[in-house]
Amino acid sequence: STTDEDTAPQQAPPIVAPPPVTGRIAAPSVETPLRTQPPRQAQDPRLDGTGDGLFRRHPVLFASLVSGAIAAVLSGLIVTLRRRAQVPATNALPKLILDAQTGGSGALLEDLNGATAQRVHRLGARLTWISATPVEHAKDSATVLVRRGQVDQEHAVIRRQGARYWISNQRGSLGTYVNDEPVEKERRLAHGDLLRLGDVAFRFVDERR
Repeated sequence: STTDEDTAPQQAPPIVAPPPVTGRIAAPSVETPLRTQPPRQAQDPRLDGTGDGLFRRHPVLFASLVSGAIAAVLSGLIVTLRRRAQVPATNALPKLILDAQTGGSGALLEDLNGATAQRVHRLGARLTWISATPVEHAKDSATVLVRRGQVDQEHAVIRRQGARYWISNQRGSLGTYVNDEPVEKERRLAHGDLLRLGDVAFRFVDERR
C-alpha cells in the first residue's frame, strides 16, 4: 500500500532573484573596422608652386630677398632720373640732335666770360682746338672759336681718350693754365677744372661724375 508521502506531489525549488546590478552596464563592444589612409608624403618646399614652403621655413631670408630686389629697382630708377635732370641745355637744339652731331661725349666746356658764340661747347670730337681761327687740317677735330680775347691760332687742344680728357698748350704765347697752374706738356682734366688761355676762361664739366 502506498503511503501519503509517496503520493504527495513534489514541490519545485524556490526561485531566487538575482541581486540588483548597480552602476553603468557596459555595452557590448562592437568592433568597427578602421579606415586606413596612405601615409602622407612630405613635399619638397622647393617644388611648392606657391612659395609657402620657403616662406615658412625661412621667413627672414624671404623678406630680405624681396626687400633687396625692391631697393635695387628703386635705386636704378633714382640714378636714371638724376642723370637726366643734370644734363644742361647746351644751345637751342634738342639734346638728341646735339648728341647725334657731337657724339654725346658727356663732357662740356663752359665759356665763363662770353669770348665765344655760345655759352657751352660739347666735347664730342677726338680733338677740340681752342683757337682764334678755325682749325680744319686735323682729322676728327672741332674748334672752339674764340672771337674776343688774347688767344692765338691753335692756342691749345683738348684730346679725348676713351672717357678721359687731356689738354696741352700748342701755340699759345700766353700759355695755358689749369686751376692757375701752367700746363707744361699735357694734363688730365677733372670735373670742375678752371681753364685759362690768355684772358679767356673756361670750366670743364664732366656730366658722368
